[in-house]
Amino acid sequence: MNADVQVPWQADALLGKGPVWNIRTSTLYWLDIKGKKLFSLNDATGECRTVELISETGAIAPRTMGGHGLKNRAAGDTFTGPWHGKS
Repeated sequence: MNADVQVPWQADALLGKGPVWNIRTSTLYWLDIKGKKLFSLNDATGECRTVELISETGAIAPRTMGGHGLKNRAAGDTFTGPWHGKS
């Protein structure tokens, strides 16, 4: 079996973890724990975004009411957007 694997975005994470697919937005989210960053890649638009976080974050999950919940060392923060960070 041959597979054509392509890397859509070289995010250069120090410790990438926790990929989460949001079916409503066609977006893949993942974290860089040591780099304190949240990455997203929108499959429909190809848009790549980076959000710098205030502390090491180990988990992300979409919330039913919108936005995303984040669990970090400082506290159980909630990320709801809008995006503040570099694209």
